[in-house]
Amino acid sequence: MVLTVSLVHIFQQPFQTIKTYYNQIRQKDDVVKISELIDAHIDEHGFEYTKHRLVCHNIIPQVLRRDQILHVPEILIEEECWYDEKGQKFWARTRNLSWSEIATLSNIITLSITPNPTW
Repeated sequence: MVLTVSLVHIFQQPFQTIKTYYNQIRQKDDVVKISELIDAHIDEHGFEYTKHRLVCHNIIPQVLRRDQILHVPEILIEEECWYDEKGQKFWARTRNLSWSEIATLSNIITLSITPNPTW
Protein backbone atom coordinates (compact mmCIF):
# COMPACT_ATOMS: atom_id res chain seq x y z
CA MET A 1 0.00 0.00 0.00
CA VAL A 2 1.28 3.46 -0.90
CA LEU A 3 -0.15 6.56 0.70
CA THR A 4 0.88 9.91 -0.76
CA VAL A 5 -0.31 13.31 0.41
CA SER A 6 0.57 16.53 -1.40
CA LEU A 7 -0.16 19.95 0.05
CA VAL A 8 0.38 23.31 -1.61
CA HIS A 9 0.32 26.53 0.36
CA ILE A 10 1.14 30.05 -0.80
CA PHE A 11 2.75 32.08 1.97
CA GLN A 12 1.92 35.75 2.10
CA GLN A 13 4.68 36.70 4.53
CA PRO A 14 8.28 37.74 3.88
CA PHE A 15 10.86 34.96 3.52
CA GLN A 16 12.60 35.78 6.82
CA THR A 17 9.29 35.50 8.72
CA ILE A 18 8.57 32.07 7.23
CA LYS A 19 12.11 30.87 7.99
CA THR A 20 11.87 32.04 11.61
CA TYR A 21 8.44 30.44 12.04
CA TYR A 22 9.58 27.10 10.58
CA ASN A 23 12.54 26.99 12.96
CA GLN A 24 10.26 27.70 15.95
CA ILE A 25 7.88 24.85 15.09
CA ARG A 26 10.33 22.31 16.53
CA GLN A 27 10.28 24.12 19.87
CA LYS A 28 6.51 24.71 20.12
CA ASP A 29 5.04 21.62 18.46
CA ASP A 30 3.59 19.17 20.99
CA VAL A 31 4.41 16.24 18.67
CA VAL A 32 8.16 16.95 18.96
CA LYS A 33 9.62 15.91 22.33
CA ILE A 34 13.33 16.55 21.76
CA SER A 35 15.13 18.52 19.04
CA GLU A 36 18.90 18.14 18.75
CA LEU A 37 21.00 20.20 16.34
CA ILE A 38 23.47 17.84 14.63
CA ASP A 39 25.08 20.17 12.10
CA ALA A 40 24.87 23.80 11.00
CA HIS A 41 27.08 25.49 8.43
CA ILE A 42 27.15 27.46 5.18
CA ASP A 43 27.60 25.04 2.27
CA GLU A 44 29.61 25.49 -0.93
CA HIS A 45 26.68 27.23 -2.68
CA GLY A 46 26.29 29.80 0.09
CA PHE A 47 23.16 28.16 1.50
CA GLU A 48 22.62 27.94 5.25
CA TYR A 49 22.38 24.25 6.13
CA THR A 50 20.99 22.74 9.32
CA LYS A 51 20.46 19.12 10.33
CA HIS A 52 18.33 18.11 13.33
CA ARG A 53 17.39 14.84 14.99
CA LEU A 54 13.93 14.89 16.50
CA VAL A 55 12.28 12.51 18.91
CA CYS A 56 8.54 12.69 18.22
CA HIS A 57 5.39 11.07 19.46
CA ASN A 58 4.33 8.32 17.07
CA ILE A 59 1.63 9.90 14.91
CA ILE A 60 1.04 6.87 12.68
CA PRO A 61 -2.68 5.97 12.83
CA GLN A 62 -3.48 2.73 14.66
CA VAL A 63 -5.00 1.23 11.51
CA LEU A 64 -1.58 1.42 9.80
CA ARG A 65 0.34 -0.12 12.75
CA ARG A 66 -0.07 -3.72 11.64
CA ASP A 67 3.58 -4.57 12.19
CA GLN A 68 4.75 -4.72 15.82
CA ILE A 69 7.75 -2.48 15.10
CA LEU A 70 5.33 0.40 14.35
CA HIS A 71 3.78 0.12 17.83
CA VAL A 72 6.38 2.30 19.52
CA PRO A 73 5.44 5.43 21.50
CA GLU A 74 8.18 7.56 19.89
CA ILE A 75 9.92 7.75 16.53
CA LEU A 76 13.30 9.21 15.60
CA ILE A 77 13.28 11.67 12.69
CA GLU A 78 16.11 13.40 10.84
CA GLU A 79 15.46 16.77 9.23
CA GLU A 80 17.75 18.66 6.85
CA CYS A 81 17.07 22.28 5.83
CA TRP A 82 18.70 24.55 3.27
CA TYR A 83 18.06 28.32 3.28
CA ASP A 84 19.02 30.52 0.34
CA GLU A 85 18.66 34.07 1.68
CA LYS A 86 19.80 35.68 -1.56
CA GLY A 87 17.45 33.69 -3.78
CA GLN A 88 14.66 33.64 -1.16
CA LYS A 89 14.37 29.84 -1.33
CA PHE A 90 13.96 27.16 1.32
CA TRP A 91 14.15 23.35 1.12
CA ALA A 92 13.53 20.85 3.89
CA ARG A 93 13.82 17.06 3.81
CA THR A 94 12.50 14.94 6.66
CA ARG A 95 12.79 11.17 7.02
CA ASN A 96 12.25 8.64 9.77
CA LEU A 97 15.13 6.68 11.24
CA SER A 98 13.18 4.43 13.63
CA TRP A 99 11.79 1.84 11.25
CA SER A 100 13.12 2.76 7.83
CA GLU A 101 13.80 -0.93 7.08
CA ILE A 102 10.07 -1.73 6.77
CA ALA A 103 8.37 1.60 6.01
CA THR A 104 9.23 5.13 4.98
CA LEU A 105 7.86 8.33 6.37
CA SER A 106 9.36 11.29 4.59
CA ASN A 107 8.57 14.84 3.67
CA ILE A 108 10.13 17.31 1.24
CA ILE A 109 9.28 21.01 1.41
CA THR A 110 10.29 23.52 -1.25
CA LEU A 111 9.60 27.20 -0.79
CA SER A 112 10.38 29.84 -3.37
CA ILE A 113 9.26 33.41 -2.80
CA THR A 114 8.03 35.49 -5.72
CA PRO A 115 7.84 39.14 -4.68
CA ASN A 116 4.28 40.46 -4.77
CA PRO A 117 3.92 44.17 -3.89
CA THR A 118 0.19 43.74 -3.13
CA TRP A 119 0.83 41.53 -0.07
